[in-house]
Amino acid sequence: MSLTYQVGDKVVHPVYGAGTVIDITQKSIAGDIRRYYVIEPMTYDMQVMVPVDKVKDAGLRDALKSSGIARVLRVLRCAPDELSNDHKERQEIVSQTLKSANPIEIAKVTRDLSWLERQKGRLGSKDSELLDRARNLLAGELAVAEGLDIDSALVKIETALKPKEEEG
Repeated sequence: MSLTYQVGDKVVHPVYGAGTVIDITQKSIAGDIRRYYVIEPMTYDMQVMVPVDKVKDAGLRDALKSSGIARVLRVLRCAPDELSNDHKERQEIVSQTLKSANPIEIAKVTRDLSWLERQKGRLGSKDSELLDRARNLLAGELAVAEGLDIDSALVKIETALKPKEEEG
């Protein structure tokens, strides 16, 4: 079986976000010997193992390149889409979007929840948690794509989210 990724490749896991393949190892679990990618996520202090033969099932994908990052930043700068006023419906839609690991859709969620936060003055705890998760997923992807640390990536995201009248 050929390897999809090599050590050093930048990837995105749908749950743990962007990271780097730091090793390819072989393990025996319950008598089944398999090869695994060992991934170090940007926003978690842990390692994630994904079976080499289950990459597609796990939802692992290449991290965005700079053209994709430029598109994400453009989405963040656009006018927001209206979110549902029903908090349960809104939170379910946002949760499903985050699970998709689609960076453009996550950028839209980040933009829209950030706008909602500015309008209301603050978000409820669940919306706030979802917004933090969306920002961190985007920041991890931005960080691996551009060689930034997470804090610098978050600043870049926040700068893109600022309404025109607030910019420098």
